[in-house]
Amino acid sequence: MHLKLRLVLIAFAGIAIFLLYINIVFLDSLSRAHFKRMLPESVKALQSLEKSSLVDFRLVQSVKHRTYENVQALFAGKLDFTLNPFGVYDLPPEPLHLEVLFGAYRRRGYHTLWLEDLCWQWEWGLVKDLLALDAELPMADRWRRFQAALERAEVERVDLSLASCHVLKSLNAKDPFGKVPVVCFNGKLGDEYFLDYLHLYHGAMAAKRQPYISFFMSNTAHDPSGLRAKNLDSVLPKFIRSADRLSNTLTILLSDHGNSYGPYPEDTVDGKLELYHPFVFVVIPDQVRARLGPAKMDALRGNQDRLVSFLDLHYTLLSLVDPKPVVPPEHRQFRVNERGLWQPVPENRTCAEVPRLQPNHCICQGFEAPLTNRSFYAPLADYALTRLNEVLSMQFRRGNSRSVASFGACQKLVGTWYEHISEVRTQASSAILTMYVHARTALLEVDEIFFVILEIIYEDKNVVRLLSFDRITAYAPYAACVDEGVQLKLCVCSKRKSDMLPLGSVSFNAPSELDALGDSRCLEKVSRSHPDGIIMEIVNLCREEATVRIKLEGRNMISTEQRQVQVHPFAMHLLFVSIKQDERFKWDYRVYLKPIS
Repeated sequence: MHLKLRLVLIAFAGIAIFLLYINIVFLDSLSRAHFKRMLPESVKALQSLEKSSLVDFRLVQSVKHRTYENVQALFAGKLDFTLNPFGVYDLPPEPLHLEVLFGAYRRRGYHTLWLEDLCWQWEWGLVKDLLALDAELPMADRWRRFQAALERAEVERVDLSLASCHVLKSLNAKDPFGKVPVVCFNGKLGDEYFLDYLHLYHGAMAAKRQPYISFFMSNTAHDPSGLRAKNLDSVLPKFIRSADRLSNTLTILLSDHGNSYGPYPEDTVDGKLELYHPFVFVVIPDQVRARLGPAKMDALRGNQDRLVSFLDLHYTLLSLVDPKPVVPPEHRQFRVNERGLWQPVPENRTCAEVPRLQPNHCICQGFEAPLTNRSFYAPLADYALTRLNEVLSMQFRRGNSRSVASFGACQKLVGTWYEHISEVRTQASSAILTMYVHARTALLEVDEIFFVILEIIYEDKNVVRLLSFDRITAYAPYAACVDEGVQLKLCVCSKRKSDMLPLGSVSFNAPSELDALGDSRCLEKVSRSHPDGIIMEIVNLCREEATVRIKLEGRNMISTEQRQVQVHPFAMHLLFVSIKQDERFKWDYRVYLKPIS
């Protein structure tokens, strides 16, 4: 495109600067607190910048403790609360829509660059997130498939990213996730290569007066120990100091979430909160500040201590090249505006008004009320785990229809403990309860931890339901024995065989009682009584599908809302749960179960 035409297009877009370069450096799995703990020299480098040059957003709420959802919000402004959670090792339900942001920039004459330290020939990174991964194809076809996906996503170049396969191969690794103590090549850190390349790329584009937006994702901090992030501190300070000297360049240094694995997020309250508290630093040199003007700069500085999200950042970047960005109705609930952080964010914004895909912890004090860990919550924990077991059993049955077992190598989960219980009351008629549930299996006496979200609706009939869950402990080790059809995120497996029907077990100190349902030869009830509640499951021992009608009555009771259950052959299902609502009053229930042939 002719230079004069390019400048006219950029001016038409409403950008305050003719040639504004956008440089985004994204550090995966590094919380704000851990950045300050592990990168003291980088902190000093930030502090060495003039106060007018640095904008530090101190209250950034993560969308989810996973990269995909945060990047989707940043690039596409897309949030889907209707999707069932998918496991880290599954393909995402749809590709990252990078074309929303990158496409807007390319239409204004910009070049787009995506860099990452992951190998496109393996199962992680952009090739997966663009749904271009197909390991069954010949390599030439895989490359063409990846190229087509990049074109759809408006990613013009990936350049040095392609060297990641060679670098990782030299370290006998396929990815950098925790297995490699340091990613080096020829005595130089991998991150240093990328940051140096960004500097060279900027110089080349600035010399040609070609505007660009670049995005570099580093996975150095993606390490369960939390120690490898220290490597960044030898290369990041130089990049930070140089950012203030890059002509007409807006540099954004950010992360998506904290460390997801390891003892710190699993065992400590601070670790769990840090998981959802990333950082966003913006370096704005003199030239850029002057052209942005005082109103935009005042808004940025004023937003430093207000609750912000990646959705705000999406509109911040989009509005630089789109003169009339549109905020869809579904985003209005989050009190965002079409100019993003170039305009003031509401001072009284709460976590109910920023996008948070559950499970999720709010970083603001007082939004979630911590509850005392006591036996009153045991039936709720048992209910959540029973629902997970029901899903696990159904997935196994669908993938292994010839088996006569309810569970396979991925065994039934048995509750051992629950902790970190919090309640959020967003309205008088309902409450959200979050807790960490510990479970193990009959063959593996190691606790696995699940983060569960329960909703309790207080209306005509008090109803409890499981909204969402996530696995806190690592589940990659079970990939070698997971059953066909079973989501790895649910699986705790062993190559040793367990009982075909593991019905009798003690969960959260409540023993299971087995009893036939009426005169049925096929249906077996499995109930667990707690002091403040009861859980009842049913298993079908026969090859014929059955139906059980449920009538549940009682007082001072929270229960499930289902009235009829389809019981599939050899599968285990939840029948009902009845839990005391108010500890101060007496609780009782009556249930009538009727099998229907």
